[in-house]
Amino acid sequence: QARLRAEAERDVVRIALAIARKILRREVRIDPHVAIGLVKAAMEAVAAREMRIVRTHPALAQPLAAGLSQIGVPEGVQVVPDASLEPGGLIVETTRGEVDASLETQFEEISTGLLQAVSGGGPRR
Repeated sequence: QARLRAEAERDVVRIALAIARKILRREVRIDPHVAIGLVKAAMEAVAAREMRIVRTHPALAQPLAAGLSQIGVPEGVQVVPDASLEPGGLIVETTRGEVDASLETQFEEISTGLLQAVSGGGPRR
């Protein structure tokens, strides 16, 4: 019975994650300003002064370029449209390398942690 309950919990988490992924993808298509939030999240890992180029899906490039100054990104940081990225895709090029701040990458990290937690493994560090 405990095994069945654990399997049911994993199934519920997987279903919830699938629904959340669809909602997030839809939200990015409806509100291109979501990209600004992705850059803010990237700034938690990278100092703004180190940012040089932000590559994103072409549909997000213009709204992103218009909003960077509002979140403390220094002038001179270029926003480059990159058709190889999906909507919600965002790569920050810095003086020390690249940071993948894509919505999908962040979602995968959260998903992995949740699935490990319900599997009894807890998050890996």
